[in-house]
Amino acid sequence: MRFLSFRLLVPLGTAWVQHGDSLPRVFELDIGQAKEIRVPGPGGEVRRGVRLLQVEESRWPNWHLAEAPGHAVLRAAEVQVEVGSTRATLWARPFEPPRLVDGLRLYVESTHTWATTPQLDPLVGMTHHVKMSCVAEGMPWGPPELRFPIARFRWQANTYGNTWGALVPYNKLYYHRGEDFGAIPDELEVVASLGGTVIQSPLPEGDGDSNHLRIRHASGLEFAYYHMNLETIPAGLTEGVVVGTGQRLGRTGMTWDGPRSQVNDPHLHWGVFRDGQPLASYPFALEAYLRDYPDSVLAVAGGYHYAMPGEPVELDASRSVARPGDASSATAGCSMMDARSTRRRRWSGRIGPGCTAKSCVSGLMMEVRIATTCNSAYGTGSGAGAWVQAGSTTHPCAGAGRECRCASGPGCGARPHP
Repeated sequence: MRFLSFRLLVPLGTAWVQHGDSLPRVFELDIGQAKEIRVPGPGGEVRRGVRLLQVEESRWPNWHLAEAPGHAVLRAAEVQVEVGSTRATLWARPFEPPRLVDGLRLYVESTHTWATTPQLDPLVGMTHHVKMSCVAEGMPWGPPELRFPIARFRWQANTYGNTWGALVPYNKLYYHRGEDFGAIPDELEVVASLGGTVIQSPLPEGDGDSNHLRIRHASGLEFAYYHMNLETIPAGLTEGVVVGTGQRLGRTGMTWDGPRSQVNDPHLHWGVFRDGQPLASYPFALEAYLRDYPDSVLAVAGGYHYAMPGEPVELDASRSVARPGDASSATAGCSMMDARSTRRRRWSGRIGPGCTAKSCVSGLMMEVRIATTCNSAYGTGSGAGAWVQAGSTTHPCAGAGRECRCASGPGCGARPHP
């Protein structure tokens, strides 16, 4: 049995910090190399030696993308580090939050393979085995006034969404550089995550691409917003204009390559840059969302994957996040977490009893397998009539020719629709 766990985010520091003090430190390491990292903390400077010990990458089979090397795409990278005298495992994979190790909140931005494999948007300039970023324990990931870029948004409420480093469901090999927040076009307000100066604008006539709007904050961070429909962008948002934090920039849209062409995947693409180089956007987005919205638990089960018939696909909830300092909400949320699979195919799994903030000791690992029928002790059903049973809750397989089953947990099994 594989237990599912929740990550508790480290509570943000309450002390006032200058813009430069609140930016993550970004650095690269080769295997065996160590660096002394100095970052500001709530009580003063924090110094730690960080050594890269080992990197092990794993891949998914992928026959959809012709240019995928060896018909496989990157799934995750297990990164072994030593911080001071503490050894720890970090992960590079979609929706992975920073991890606290000996006073540092560490995040793997990319591995060299992930950055430089021939793809649609490679990371330029990376020369070492691993790129990491960090802030001190108790410090925010970026300026503490950072806002989430969409108003009235709900976490993972849309079937479309990409995150930093994730494989994009597209006809090219593309590991994503930013966050895609799926949303109905022209419905939700897009707001400035931080105030600053507009340094790029699609106004007045559009840019013939994705209506790229970019704002530079006093800290040096730049925030890019893509795919808003031109008609929703206020006429005054031209280059050189100063905007405030939270100011309306437009509405979620569907513009790509000039026209309104994102019929199947309308979304806001949001990117974070410094000195012209992209930064891992997920830690910024994660903390901004928790500032602006009251969710107790953010449920995550992984990114996109193209499955072949007979191939098992795990829905791994270990990257789910509980609100800082609220272990009780993590316990309650553990029983109602959504486990999401690939686009247009969703299942929800109820976690069993014995949930804690760190683990679900009677947890459920959902497994999706493409097949023709559902066979179990509950009976046999096919297609849309098949359900998955988890504890006292049933959930549909949602589609002809799909088999759903529980790999573990109380009351698991598949059954036909009653």
